[in-house]
Amino acid sequence: MSYCLNPDCPHPTNPNHAERCQQCSEVLQLQNRYLALKPIGQGGFGRTFLAIDTSRPLKPRCVIKQFLPQQQDPNSLEKAAELFQQEAQRLEELGEHPQIPTLLAYLEQNGRQYLVQEFIDGQNLAQELEADGIFNEAKIRQLLNDLLPMLQYIHWHQVIHRDIKPTNIIRRATDKKLFLVDLGAAKYATGTALAITGTVIGSAEYTAPEQSRGKAIFASDLYSLGATCVHLLTGLSPFDLYDSSEGRWVWRDYVPSLISESLSRILDKMLEGPTNRRYQLVNEILIDLNFSPLDQESASNASTRDNSYDSLQQLNCADYALEALEFEDRPALANVSLEAGGNLAAAEQGGELQEPALTEASPELIEQGARIFVAMVVGLMTLGLLTFGFIMLHLVMIMMRSPRYFPPTPPFSAPTVDQPSSPAFTPRTVLTNPVQPIQTLTAAGQVFSLAISPDSKLLVSGNNDSRVSDASGTATGYHDSNLQVWDLTTGKVLHTMTSRYPVRSVAISPDNQTLASQSVNIATYPVTPETVVLDDNGYHHLRGTLQLWNLQTGKLRQTLAENTYALGLDSSIAFSPDGKFLAGSSAPDRTDIWNVATGNKVGILQPNPDSSGLSMTGPVRFGLDNTTLFIAPMMRTSSLPPIERWNWLLSQRTEQLQVRTPPCNGSGRCGNLRFAISQKNQMLVSSYLANGFWSGTGSVIETWQLQTGAAKYVSSLYVDGAEIESIAISPDGNLIATAGTQNSVGTVDIYTAQSKRLLSSLSGSSKQAMSVVFTPDGKKLITGNLDGTIRVWSVEQLVPPIVN
Repeated sequence: MSYCLNPDCPHPTNPNHAERCQQCSEVLQLQNRYLALKPIGQGGFGRTFLAIDTSRPLKPRCVIKQFLPQQQDPNSLEKAAELFQQEAQRLEELGEHPQIPTLLAYLEQNGRQYLVQEFIDGQNLAQELEADGIFNEAKIRQLLNDLLPMLQYIHWHQVIHRDIKPTNIIRRATDKKLFLVDLGAAKYATGTALAITGTVIGSAEYTAPEQSRGKAIFASDLYSLGATCVHLLTGLSPFDLYDSSEGRWVWRDYVPSLISESLSRILDKMLEGPTNRRYQLVNEILIDLNFSPLDQESASNASTRDNSYDSLQQLNCADYALEALEFEDRPALANVSLEAGGNLAAAEQGGELQEPALTEASPELIEQGARIFVAMVVGLMTLGLLTFGFIMLHLVMIMMRSPRYFPPTPPFSAPTVDQPSSPAFTPRTVLTNPVQPIQTLTAAGQVFSLAISPDSKLLVSGNNDSRVSDASGTATGYHDSNLQVWDLTTGKVLHTMTSRYPVRSVAISPDNQTLASQSVNIATYPVTPETVVLDDNGYHHLRGTLQLWNLQTGKLRQTLAENTYALGLDSSIAFSPDGKFLAGSSAPDRTDIWNVATGNKVGILQPNPDSSGLSMTGPVRFGLDNTTLFIAPMMRTSSLPPIERWNWLLSQRTEQLQVRTPPCNGSGRCGNLRFAISQKNQMLVSSYLANGFWSGTGSVIETWQLQTGAAKYVSSLYVDGAEIESIAISPDGNLIATAGTQNSVGTVDIYTAQSKRLLSSLSGSSKQAMSVVFTPDGKKLITGNLDGTIRVWSVEQLVPPIVN
């Protein structure tokens, strides 16, 4: 049977072979292609039909939506028509997502508008609730994990759905995947639109308070999803789960089965009335849902973990402060002590405390005690001898590491069948390089970071002003620091902008219009309330800011994050290749992505934890496309976490680039991971500190070829005595430049990317270079130093004719 789409037809059913309705003579097929079979739904804006596509051999099923508003008021009709047309636009934009129905056609026939879209064969969640009963916790968690990435995709396209409810979520019968349908109420979330009160859209019982007032935001969809979840958990309308007299949700009282406290907290936060207390982003929920403990079955384990995390955080803060002091010619700190956190739990006593009974010791007990005493003495003497031998062995190893006694040897073990090749070992080669910089600029303070404009004409330096000290020379704080914009043609400063804290990272957008800066206060030690901020868990976070500036005028555009943890000494920020997104961080254990145009946070990524159980992020770089993001770990541990490749749009970790050799052989401070990417040939180059108890101090340089599939490891190089602070790769991918110290001497080295051959070693400053960059045209190398100088070098003069 077929069905006539004429709403006034008294007998719309027709036989399959009919081309026109036998009752009203209406043409039955839309565009001589789509044939309605039967009605499957009706709402305020129109009717929905199950249909087939007769133009295709298998005649696949589809859905026809007919615009047929019930209200005939001219203003309402105009608004309804606009929403119907918008749904077609949304489907066309968003239908590429595998869980959003694809738009097949948008057309007009006989004066009526139609949408034709993909048919999803399955039940909506309201039907599933009626058929199978209320959802348990496992189903709600699966529901959130399935829907939230899809909702993030919609929000990334700056669209607010505005009508999330059980009937608009369909579970496909074949594979049980969830689909989000009915984008008729969806709205663009542009900055202007968000500031204007609009038409109230959505189903009242699932609608957020601000949406009821016509001011829907991204968080409004999260509220509606939370209301959907509590409805599915209880089988009751959200209206019945809110106590208006007390102004609070009471859904917990109506859940028949046990729900974990962690999921309950997530749903409560999704349902917060005030938007500033509600989740703002999809990824915030995903992190709490999947990275937080489900239920603390063992309170003691949870307490131990939290205390351990708190202690490590405090130690990290002190480590950053101490490292900052190493940048200055200051007297050494004496009598420094750190107390790790942790509480001693009192043992439970059964009954009253009893006095010990006095008894006469037997001869057997006396003899046994004597044997134990002798064994303890022998054990202590043995331990002393072993300790002395250990110290002497360590001294011998140090002597063996010194070229005064023996030639240097590779610090890493020989390769095995399942272990990649150890990096080549490069002893310090003294090069006499007569090349002088073609420009020397004097910045307003220590130079911590550099960025070059895409046209190679502008330079931005992130600086640190003078340090405040007490009478003993101990640092107590920072003055305001600054950014400077330079004209490389003239060497003149165009703009100087004040930053609250020392600027650890700067980046310039591809369109040459926007400058991003990230700063952090790393000066003071010991840590004081003025230099840290406590979060809800009491963890110490170093203060920092992330800001956007107009590069051409030097004016501040927006502060994206303030008084939050800004990645400390290892911070970095990066623009996407199209300039629409900025990656950075406003928390220690995650990477954030912002929409540059609106300033809205559109993504949050949390990397895997390292061996200590912490997941602290450091430098970030975009790949060739706008959704691929590489994130490096920041922790300094004996097991350095890998560089992670993410599809940030889908919140999916797609690959891990594990370091090819252990950065620490024994104990020691390791990490300091830096990396850069050549967009032209998709080469990734990284460096990390290998400061082990046995191996001494050095750094490893690695290169990877980034393929469309898995990244391909190329080669490694161990540089003895080096501590690399910055690494860069030339635009053509042929040269690598590093800046830092080697054997406590400041140096900038240039290597070939493939063979790791050392070409040049630059000097000229008694203090180390903290930043090194190539200009996008590949003609210049620029270094920023702690003595406040910026040096510009000609690459042609630095590099011999044969580079690889």
